[in-house]
Amino acid sequence: FIVPVGETLEFNFTTPNPVEWTNGYADGGGTIVSNNELLLTGSPFKGMSNGTTLISNVSATLDEGSFYIGNGIFYNSPTSTFTVEEGATSITNGWPSLNIFNNQGLFILNKTSQFNVDSKFNNLGGDVQINSGILYLGGQESRLEGGTYNVAEGATMQIQSSVTYEGDLTGQIDGTLYQVGNLKLLEGTEASMNFTGNEGLSWSTGNLTGGGELINLGKITTIGTSGKLIYDGSTLTNESVFIKSGGYFNISNGV
Repeated sequence: FIVPVGETLEFNFTTPNPVEWTNGYADGGGTIVSNNELLLTGSPFKGMSNGTTLISNVSATLDEGSFYIGNGIFYNSPTSTFTVEEGATSITNGWPSLNIFNNQGLFILNKTSQFNVDSKFNNLGGDVQINSGILYLGGQESRLEGGTYNVAEGATMQIQSSVTYEGDLTGQIDGTLYQVGNLKLLEGTEASMNFTGNEGLSWSTGNLTGGGELINLGKITTIGTSGKLIYDGSTLTNESVFIKSGGYFNISNGV
């Protein structure tokens, strides 16, 4: 279906059942506002293209196949819950620029295997809850700005690409939280990590870059054989537990 640029389509159906989206694309560059539950189901591709924005104000459940963001934006609002169930495979993208998943609400993963997010994943103060499976964040230029991150025992959140951090990041890590790629903090900004639970952040590869300050209030462990650098004038302030377990750790134009 097509919503032209500058126009808005609202879902306000009076029904106890979710609106099912089984196939096809939202196109045209306009904005869709859903005030109903959405069920993203069926194996064919479904999603957005050509600069279209979809705002979910209630809930959206991806229970089968992939959801495609190709030159578009999906916005999970502060009142909405986005749930990934066992049959879902990925949030995928087709364009290098505008392929964005913004979360200000609650994002839940309920899988026994890996779920890939290839689009830019921006958590803007929202909650990320990994009940089971692996959340694999592979989208370039993603942002984690504050928010709560809860990873259950046996589950994994893997930040595979370089990510920009800012604000206060909290949560309970009983599973695994992997950083694979640069931790970027823009000059003049700071981010704090205050994770409780059995584990904290496991820093596998990448460097601390960008010129900002990362404050550790929980637990950070360097793992793997790759080296890690603090550079670009960046600062790492440790106020809790920092464990060097693998690879070299150097400071080059940083503190």
